[in-house]
Amino acid sequence: MIRSKLGLKALGLCALVVGLMAVSAGVAQAEEPGGAWTFLNVQGKELLELPNNETIGGRLDGTSGTLLTEIAKTKVGFTCESFKATGAKLIKGGTALGLLVFEKCFTTLNGTKSAACEPKAGGTEKGVIKTLELEGRLLLHKLKEKPTDKVFIVEPDVAAGANSFAHIELSEECSIGENVLIFGTFAFIDCLGHGEVHEVEHLVTEFEPLTKIWAISNTAEHAARIDGSAFVFLTGANIGKEWAALWK
Repeated sequence: MIRSKLGLKALGLCALVVGLMAVSAGVAQAEEPGGAWTFLNVQGKELLELPNNETIGGRLDGTSGTLLTEIAKTKVGFTCESFKATGAKLIKGGTALGLLVFEKCFTTLNGTKSAACEPKAGGTEKGVIKTLELEGRLLLHKLKEKPTDKVFIVEPDVAAGANSFAHIELSEECSIGENVLIFGTFAFIDCLGHGEVHEVEHLVTEFEPLTKIWAISNTAEHAARIDGSAFVFLTGANIGKEWAALWK
């Protein structure tokens, strides 16, 4: 797939925004959760709150996205070419529930593709990585030396019995193990600064100051990060409608 010039510019801007955040992030003064999901009526004027349990979808910006980490002194990359939201829905109060299915995935060890470490969800679905149930919420993140950031925090849905993001299942021949646990807290932000602007799709990327994810264990070696960005949009009855988040 060849990325459009707009996609390249957007991704470049995402990288710039995240870089500036990483440099300027200070100690948080306060965090305020909550908000609302809204869309425009058919005349495009009145703001309406989205119905409860509104379904959402997503697609990668570009050809792939990668989870990068280190395991057993080996640089590991889990790369996927597409993903879809399963049972994902927006809940009143600025929260969301659901899980993600990543497809056409492969694993690299020290930059080399490894057939023995190809992800297999359930032991049979080749090239597939499935998350556990996830819960997200809008959050105002206040820093000492910069304006308030409007972010979205994602964690395992404890109420649904999830204790991590995912268990990446590999073969018994894989040198880094048969099952790689991914856990922690993930934060993302509308990297064009359009979180409260009503648009059909919102381009989001990792918000580094609040993202704390690991593979296997909470150690410096196993720290992980996401390389890539994605578009998020409404599905179901409101597919194609412009929508936005309003932070509390």
